This record gives sequence, C-alpha cells and structure tokens, in this order.
Amino acid sequence: MATIKEIYDYMDMLGMMTQSDLPLFSTLRRNQAMEAVKQAGEMEHLLRSHPSAVLVTFINEPVCIRPNKDPNSKYSRRYALKGHRHLYRDELEAFFEAARKMIYIENPDRVIKNVEGDYDPPTANGMPDFHTYTMWYSNHPIPVARLAKGYIPPVKPGWMIGCGEYGAEGLDNVELMKKTYPEEWLKLNEKGEWYPTEIVRAQTNAMHGDWYKEQNSMQDWVRESQIHQADATRIMTDAFRRRSDYIGHTAIHLLIDAWPAGWMKTLVSCDRIPKLAYYAYEDSLTPYRLNLYCDRSYVYAKETIPVEVWLLNDTQEDRSGKVVASISVDGKVCNSYSMEVSVDAAYSVCSGKIPVVIPNVDKKSTVSVDAVLYDEEGKAVYAEKYKFTAYPNKEAKDIKVASIGARAQKIAVLYGYEQSDVKDADTVIVSTIEENKETVENLLSEGRNVVVITPDVEQVSFDIDDLHIETKKGPKVYFAAVADGLKDYSINRLYSAVSDYREFAARKYILGAEGSELIYTYGKSGVDGAKAPKVHFPLVKKYNHGKGSLYVISLVLDGKLGFNPNLDEFIMDCIEQNI
Repeated sequence: MATIKEIYDYMDMLGMMTQSDLPLFSTLRRNQAMEAVKQAGEMEHLLRSHPSAVLVTFINEPVCIRPNKDPNSKYSRRYALKGHRHLYRDELEAFFEAARKMIYIENPDRVIKNVEGDYDPPTANGMPDFHTYTMWYSNHPIPVARLAKGYIPPVKPGWMIGCGEYGAEGLDNVELMKKTYPEEWLKLNEKGEWYPTEIVRAQTNAMHGDWYKEQNSMQDWVRESQIHQADATRIMTDAFRRRSDYIGHTAIHLLIDAWPAGWMKTLVSCDRIPKLAYYAYEDSLTPYRLNLYCDRSYVYAKETIPVEVWLLNDTQEDRSGKVVASISVDGKVCNSYSMEVSVDAAYSVCSGKIPVVIPNVDKKSTVSVDAVLYDEEGKAVYAEKYKFTAYPNKEAKDIKVASIGARAQKIAVLYGYEQSDVKDADTVIVSTIEENKETVENLLSEGRNVVVITPDVEQVSFDIDDLHIETKKGPKVYFAAVADGLKDYSINRLYSAVSDYREFAARKYILGAEGSELIYTYGKSGVDGAKAPKVHFPLVKKYNHGKGSLYVISLVLDGKLGFNPNLDEFIMDCIEQNI
C-alpha cells in the first residue's frame, strides 16, 4: 500500500519501480466509500512527483458478494451476512470509476489497475489481474495441471492479463530458526520429534499434505518444504512464460522476508540466505531460454512420448538458433535430435516436439532428455533436462483372476490376468460392491483375495460382516502418501489420458472399520483439530478378514491405468497380494 514520502525518495534514487495500493482488502464498507474516493486522490497527490511510482491499485483480492441458486453456497452466505455492510460488485465498479476520476484530476497520466488479484472478475475498466497459489492452497484458483497445460483464468475479450501474486511456502533455514525463533517454537515433543506447528501463522503443517509427506525433524521439514517451494516456483513461472500471448506481467510473492518467520513464501530469508526457490526463479526468468514440457513422468519401455520444445524470449529482439537434444538411459546416450528454432521479440513459441522413444529397459531406469539451445552464432546459451522414470512392461503373475462389474473386468483384461470364474479365482476384483456384499463375504471366509474398486466420484457405503466401510468426499489432491515400509510408488501428479494432463490422485477417502492404511492423504488444520502428527485420511486400505484379504481402493483411476506404471504396479501388487 502507499507509504511515506521518504520511502519513495529512496525508491527514486535506487531506480526501483513501485506499485501502490489503497489499504483495501477483500471488501469496501458502504460507509467508507466516499472516504476511499478521497484517499485515492490523496494517494496520487503523494505519488505524482515520484518517478518510481509507476502503477496504482484500489483493492486487493475482492470477493464475490452476490447470491446464487444454492442458498448454502459460500457466495449466498456471504451475501446474506455481508451484503448490507459491503459494496456489491457493480457498486464497487462505480467506486473504481469515481476513484479513477479523482486520480485523473491529480495526474492524468497515471497508470491504474483497478484490482490486484480479482476473485470476482472481470473489472469493467482496465487490465485484469489474478492471484494463484495453486501449488499451496490447492487448485487456487485453477488446478496446477491445467495451468501447466496452458489454461488460464477467464480473461476479458481483447485483453491480456497479469498474475500479481503466486508462490508456495518454504521454511526458514535451520540456522536462522535456532538463532532467532522463540524457544517454544523449537521444542521437541515427547518422542523427540519436531513439527512446524508452533511457528506463528506458518502454514506448512496445515498445507504440506497435498504436496509432500509429513516429516518429524527440523532439518527434514526445511529440506522438503524448500524442495516443494522450488518445484512450485519453477512449474508456475515456466507456465506463465509459455502463455506470453495472454500473460503480460507476473510477480512472485515475495522476494525477501523482513524478519524471521514473516512471510515464508519469500524466496530469501531475512538473513539474506536464499532458499532453493530463489535459484529456481532466477533460472526460470533467464531472458532467452528453452523450456521442455511434458505431461508424463512415469512411462513404459518402448512408448513414444512427445516432449514439447518451447522458446521463451523476454528480450526486445527476434531470436533464432538451434536446439540439440540427447536421450540417455541411466547416463548412457542412446539417441539424439535437433531442430532449427526461432521466436519473435517478447514472445514464446512451441518450436516442435521431440518424439522420445523409451528404450526397452529391463529394470526401472531414468531416461533423460538433455536439450541445449544454441544462438545465431552457434554458441550454447541455455540447457535443460527432463527426466522420465521408465519401467519394463510388467507381466501379470500366473494367478486366476475373476471380475465382478464392468470396471473390474476392464482392469483384469488391461493387466493380462488369466480370466476365471469366481468360484475358482485366487483374486476377485469387484467394482460393484454394494450389490455384491454377500459374495464378497463368502469369498473372504474361503480365504480369497478381494480387491474392491470404488467409483472415482460417487460415494459408497457397505458392510462386510461386522466391517463397516464407506467413502466420503475429500480434498482433491495430486499427492498421496505411501505407508512406510512399502515400495515408493510415487502417487503424485499422475497423467490422465482422459484430460491429457496430470490429474488428481483422489477426491474421497475411506472411513469406518480399522485396517492397514496403504495410501493416504492428511487432514488439514480445522478438520481434525490435532496439531501434529496429523490424522490420516486413507485412500487405500487393507483388511485381514475371515481367512482372506480385502483391499479397498478409493483412488481416481479412470484414464490413469495403463499410462502410469507406478500406479499400475501398486494395483497389480494388491491383486497379487504382494503388499
């Protein structure tokens, strides 16, 4: 927001550009509307003599205050609770026009952006702007997979758009914590574990579960949080740069923290020690560079996977050159490609696709695409690596498998199991559990293995003898934690052939009888009431019942099976009782 004159004097001397906001967040009270118009003029009177002041804004993140058809929606509730106190959007637009006129009187040349981070777009006049913390506050306001694919929030016809805030939290470094944090923030629990629960206003304990596994030491929390922050910074910055046809400006929030544990989404702690995300951001903003994009991370041997080659050019000159890429398996080069490339000034372009043929690996391997951009004079100016985890084509175990339900049958056929009648089967896959409870009870009493596949979206509730099992709508999460002691199946940002981009791992979780949690997500603060360690929301459970084993799977599977070998391996291990 606008501040004292001395700050702008220093900004002028340092050559730093500033954006100044009225002190408005979310809403504007009706009885303050005229005062806000007056203060808009006073703000411009302060700013107009300072060349560092290049832009002004009236409100940060205004919310929608209007009813809709659902009286229980947050919008209808907000309308009922706040509508008599705060301006509706059409009235807020009238305030914008009045404030603009006050500024025009003080300075007719002022550049104005009505809204910073519009949660009720679009504004009627001027450049639109959105905020996204989609890799922190999950799917806010657009799922990260869609953002990476090229989707953006709605834009007014004929306009470009900006992203005025984005980022994710990364904890301060251990040395800064131990040097400056209050003792009560650093205390270990009775088991000698440490969780970031006592750091005032820190969000890591509440939000991490959508992205990475819970840790129990300070060093591990710092490492994992900073790794995720760096990944989020790179993924989002690259996505914005690929959409230079619509996105005209971006601002990560923020660069440097003012004090310990201040705003931990900053890229540099207050001791001026950069977090990993600082270097990711610096690299992503290289003015002229290439960028490799692909929706797949886990692949099968002999697949051909297209990898997009983008040129990102933030310079004022048209550029051209050549991209050379090599394909290697565990460090051994097996193929190469090259293409001539060019891009206009201040623009981005997909120059082509590398058809990466995954070698016929006989074990889990790393396949790397190493691409180098050469400029007009043949000088290497940028290099980037994209990694796949490649799996050999797994053969189904020699067991008899029966299926009950169309979805179950598709899974059995996909994995190549020998089809059997239910009475002769070693394992029975069931996708219509509510209609076949008695059959499942009998199978378990006979010592069979039963794998229940629940619907991707709809909820189910059933009883197997004295076991009550049901699913409940839960958060849409990309990451799912795998229980300690199991293989690292890496259930994270899985590809879906239905949408042709990475999709949610789960939308619901399992409640009811006790069982072994094989895959799970975490409760968030305010849901479970506990601080740490956090409660688990199981996504896959195993029950030893009767003489048999019962697996209940609530992961989102449609479009994913057959395209994510890590997920396929997990499902097959359940079918074959390897877990």
